[in-house]
Amino acid sequence: MSKYKGLKSSWFLIVLFLGIGIFMLGNSGKSLFTRAFSQPVTLDELDYSGEIEGTYVRTTVYGIYGAYSETVSSKTNSVKAREYVIDAGDYHYISLKARSGDLKKADALMDASFDYLDGKIDSEALEPYQFEITGTIQPLSSKSLQYYHEFFDWYQLDDEVKESILPYYVEIGEVAGMDNGTMWGLFAIGVAATGLGMFFLYNSLTGYERAVRKFLKSAPDSRSEERVRDFLSHTQELHGLQIDRNFLFMLVGGAGYYLDLPDHVVWMYKRITSHRYNGIPTGKTYGVNISFADHKQREITVKNEQQADEVIQALSSYCPKAIAGYSKDLDNLYQKNYNQFLELRYNQAGQS
Repeated sequence: MSKYKGLKSSWFLIVLFLGIGIFMLGNSGKSLFTRAFSQPVTLDELDYSGEIEGTYVRTTVYGIYGAYSETVSSKTNSVKAREYVIDAGDYHYISLKARSGDLKKADALMDASFDYLDGKIDSEALEPYQFEITGTIQPLSSKSLQYYHEFFDWYQLDDEVKESILPYYVEIGEVAGMDNGTMWGLFAIGVAATGLGMFFLYNSLTGYERAVRKFLKSAPDSRSEERVRDFLSHTQELHGLQIDRNFLFMLVGGAGYYLDLPDHVVWMYKRITSHRYNGIPTGKTYGVNISFADHKQREITVKNEQQADEVIQALSSYCPKAIAGYSKDLDNLYQKNYNQFLELRYNQAGQS
């Protein structure tokens, strides 16, 4: 059996998980990098004569002058997000976008700002409603920009005033297009997926030798490495199984490897699993489940039922004491009274 058969069998999982991991890390990485290494500025510090798109800001919202757009859930009829107008400093205005979790404090500041402008409260009374935000400056969408301009009665303004109304927004907590929760969620998924991909890759590349070393370490002196290597080199493989009267070597689950003695096999049966999607049959998968004397079950994955039968036949030839075939009674006995199960060890030609 090739040392890299496990790699050939598991390449899809390796590519899948590494691809997902790299994609997720790439998507969350920009936001994470910006938060960790970029120095935020306040809106008052911005140079509005230059390019400000993508600028990372951390600033205090001192007042909100109105709301011009909101997004409502079609299912609950509740407000999911609202867009406001705030002071951007140096006689400029910019849009502030708040999602459901921040609407309460934004609306409270807006109401307090109206009271301040009407002379009902002073600046000291306004301070408790003010709050700090972080985010990156992004251009408004065409639809939001339309509502934004309508708020200011755009076509009645002269060009100088229009220049002070910036066509950008800052979304509370959104840095480089991603809020804090989403960023860490994608980052965690990326790390986990990359880790799984690396695990499958490592296991596929090193599993062969690790299985051999583990067996030799626990084996009596009579099982020399030379005999094992000779067996592995000269015994023909059958659908992920190599076996003779001395040794058994198998590809476990398409990626791992396991080496043992044929006499340690206590039970074997084929497994056929039917798969459905929304009640529609989508195919079957096949395997041969092999139980060993350590009370652990390992499975060889095969392509079809014929291959499963051929593996069972090969096992039966070299494992005459093992039980062949599956029944619920055997499974219950194996799970609940293993010692009694071992007393049944004989070559049973039951239904598999």
